[in-house]
Amino acid sequence: MAVAEGTARQVSVAELSQVFVEELEGRDDDADWEIEDWSKTHVVQELRRLGANAESIKLGDEVRLVFSATLTASVVDLSPGVAAHFTEDGKLAFLAFNVLDARAARRLALAKEFDVCRRSSSRAKQKMQPTLKWP
Repeated sequence: MAVAEGTARQVSVAELSQVFVEELEGRDDDADWEIEDWSKTHVVQELRRLGANAESIKLGDEVRLVFSATLTASVVDLSPGVAAHFTEDGKLAFLAFNVLDARAARRLALAKEFDVCRRSSSRAKQKMQPTLKWP
């Protein structure tokens, strides 16, 4: 069943947050974090503090996993197509996934209510695009 634009759903994010924690800790990129608003250590701590569930909402080509309905002040790119949005006081408010990016769509599939399917968007090009299906 397809979900209408802007419809919210509860999803499990425990596995997803653990994958991001392990990936960030495994990177040898500490110098790259000097240009970010929040340190790598802070971002990892916020990912660890996430609850088991999030509210998901689809907005065009973006799906947000919302942890706090608060205004955000800064954004940190976690991986291609995935951005973490932080409040002014450094709390992780939501993760934004560009579902047209296959890597981001695969990450999003770790949120248990999501199923990423590959579908041809053009018969001539046979280009594969991830799409989201919700139960």
